[in-house]
Amino acid sequence: MRNLTDQINELEVKNEESTNKLNDLKIQLNQINLKNKKQINKIENGYKSEISLLNKKIKQLEEKLKYERKNNLELVELREIVFKIKNDDNINNVSYDLQDVIGENKIMIVGGTPEWRKRLKDKHSQILTLDGFKETFDVRIFDNIDFVFFYVGYMSHATYYKAVNVLKNKDIPFKYIGRTNIESVENEMVEELIRLTK
Repeated sequence: MRNLTDQINELEVKNEESTNKLNDLKIQLNQINLKNKKQINKIENGYKSEISLLNKKIKQLEEKLKYERKNNLELVELREIVFKIKNDDNINNVSYDLQDVIGENKIMIVGGTPEWRKRLKDKHSQILTLDGFKETFDVRIFDNIDFVFFYVGYMSHATYYKAVNVLKNKDIPFKYIGRTNIESVENEMVEELIRLTK
């Protein structure tokens, strides 16, 4: 009987030792899992941070691309106007009256000599004009304007760039005028306004 009791005691001690070892292994496993989880979180956070930076860079590049496309369109239009001026091609005689085409639209012309602007304004009182050398103009002048024409032959670079930046930010369409003759300018404006409304 004693032998059996000794065996039971010995087995109980072994069982307790095994249980303690098992608990130690569980603790070690939990520590390893916790350490792995921290490392995984650190790696994930690093990737998330990198993804966020890449998304910001993508957005910046998309904005830059949009800006460059607008600038490219502007250059194309400037080339076209220079080409028209150099080749002195006659604008097709359009059968529309500028007053009718303008309708309710608010039109502004930036640039041109004071006399030229006055003649145009006398003929079309609803057209607003801005001195092409007034570099300190209030940008609110473009509030409620539907379309802008630039007469770049008589204006400063500072006025031009300031106006173009405002128009781009407000998403106001603009074109260029290449003629000085009022009737030719009217025809040019009619063509551009009709193109815009198509």
